[in-house]
Amino acid sequence: MEFINRWKNSFIVTLIIMLLLLGFIAFKNENTITKGTIHVQKPVVFPHNTPKINEHTLVFFGYVGCPSICTPRMQEISEIYNNFKSKSSSKNLSVLFINLDESRSSEEADLYAKSFHPEFLGVSYKKRELLSTLRMFNAYYSHSMKESEDIEHTQFLYLVDKDTQDNFYLLYIYINVPFDKELITNDIIKDL
Repeated sequence: MEFINRWKNSFIVTLIIMLLLLGFIAFKNENTITKGTIHVQKPVVFPHNTPKINEHTLVFFGYVGCPSICTPRMQEISEIYNNFKSKSSSKNLSVLFINLDESRSSEEADLYAKSFHPEFLGVSYKKRELLSTLRMFNAYYSHSMKESEDIEHTQFLYLVDKDTQDNFYLLYIYINVPFDKELITNDIIKDL
């Protein structure tokens, strides 16, 4: 039994590493990776039930009740948001938490996001919309084989901008954790 558990854990880790490598290979020829940041210029389309977001939006994928990844990352995102607000008079920054647990409502996702900052937004999508959104962001998730309630997922942070025709573009993917708060804040400010 112990051998099977070790095999399952090794398989999960290998699968996650392969997915990350495939994502990086997809970006390799047309994007630049520096300081834990992937620079992209890729159009994204949010599903219809996405809350109204501002010109600049930080997007994070997680799930309501995630203790090990989402809580510390959302706390860091809150620090980035506050850092941005202290350095810029712009009100054009949103934070969007996209919930990966399909059994949770958008209201629950929004309440979870707001527990980190009252201006954060949260949303849950139906399975098809969620998978489409994950593909656009090169993100992934998988239900854990160890704990039935846990979801293994990408812990990257994404910066999305809106152009003058209300089209959204993915500009940066921040892959290093903990997040480089100064780097991300400066990227947002220089993009204003």
